[in-house]
Amino acid sequence: KDLDTLKYDPNSAKLYGSSLLIADDRYGVFELKPGSREAQLLIRYASRKARLIVGDGILFFHSGGGNRVNSTFKLGANDKWTKVPHPFDSLFWTNIHYDSLKRLYWVCLSYEIALYDENFNWKKTFKHSEGKNRRIMTALTDQQGNLWYANYGRGIARLNTSTGSLHFLSEADGFQGQYFDWFAPASQDINGNIYFGSGTPDGRISDDTIGFTRIKP
Repeated sequence: KDLDTLKYDPNSAKLYGSSLLIADDRYGVFELKPGSREAQLLIRYASRKARLIVGDGILFFHSGGGNRVNSTFKLGANDKWTKVPHPFDSLFWTNIHYDSLKRLYWVCLSYEIALYDENFNWKKTFKHSEGKNRRIMTALTDQQGNLWYANYGRGIARLNTSTGSLHFLSEADGFQGQYFDWFAPASQDINGNIYFGSGTPDGRISDDTIGFTRIKP
């Protein structure tokens, strides 16, 4: 398929090695290789895919909620992706962050964040039931191993993974509340700075309605 003919949410396009995986609701998951505009169908799977999470040889799909069930595909020895049952499918997660350095999975749930090892054994759970908290839209870990996330309540928080303490950025930190929705991107540069993308509830695009919040952990 030509890249321009695919229909997908921003959260359904993720890097996998040197390629880009694109999850199209109508057909399945396509692989776009560097320098090409022709995407090859990798996984035939016609279903709602509101969010794609790439792990270590495993793909997690968020169905978008409602009565739809989340799904998981695993890469087999024959380099074929196969749909498999997985414990995460039954969890009401909004985001999963895979720490490729420590090979850990951070599963963001309602009012808690669960940590799993590379074999998906549960390690610990961090509660975050403060009133200012909302659904976690995007998350990543800094170079010290702490988890940063942006939530639907216009907040950014840092979870100290050693102590379990949670700190929300405020005006004292130089932060002004921003709108983070389902499509909010997150990234980290080579210096360890963290970036969260924000927008507006009505989707307007202009210099004063969208931008990035930069954090120096």
